[in-house]
Amino acid sequence: MHLAKDSPIVVTKTQYTAEEFIQRKIELLKDDAEPFFAVDLEDICHKHI
Repeated sequence: MHLAKDSPIVVTKTQYTAEEFIQRKIELLKDDAEPFFAVDLEDICHKHI
């Protein structure tokens, strides 16, 4: 799931829901972390919210 190169995340709205923000953050985290280790970042994020 290397999304950044195929479909970069562009925030076109100034306001969006927390769920949308978290989803974007998870996608960015997965993209950054993927080369180094495989981990369920979504699970980690939910635990820290």
